[in-house]
Amino acid sequence: MFKRILVVLDGGQGWAEAATTAVDLARDLKCELVGAAIVDTDTLSHLLQRHVFVEEERAGYEQELENDAKRYLSHAEKLAKKAGVELETCVLKGNIHRVILQEAEARNVDAIVLASWTRSMLKRDLIPHERQLLLDEADCTAIVVKQKGGA
Repeated sequence: MFKRILVVLDGGQGWAEAATTAVDLARDLKCELVGAAIVDTDTLSHLLQRHVFVEEERAGYEQELENDAKRYLSHAEKLAKKAGVELETCVLKGNIHRVILQEAEARNVDAIVLASWTRSMLKRDLIPHERQLLLDEADCTAIVVKQKGGA
């Protein structure tokens, strides 16, 4: 069914459940798995242009986001190792949905796994908005993982 799955590790609500589901799918379907963590440099640049913070602050925030991305990948690697699944990892920088779509195309993935969101989250949080755009624009199957007891 699927040969290669990409899981979005965006740090938003439910990302860890999406990682667990993607690892389980890769194990059960015996397919390749790619974990993609994102550093949203697009938003950082926009905030810098709006003078919300200065360049030094932007660099600090970017480093924090990179550290978070590494933590998300480490979590996914532990899940994959426990399940006996090989996981390729990457840290992507830029606009969340755009860099994910570019990576999915470059790696020729058959499916993208991402966490769910609610309509109310779209109004107040950037990550669910980017997830919706990803779902709208993906050329491959998108698997949305419903969060337990929530979104």
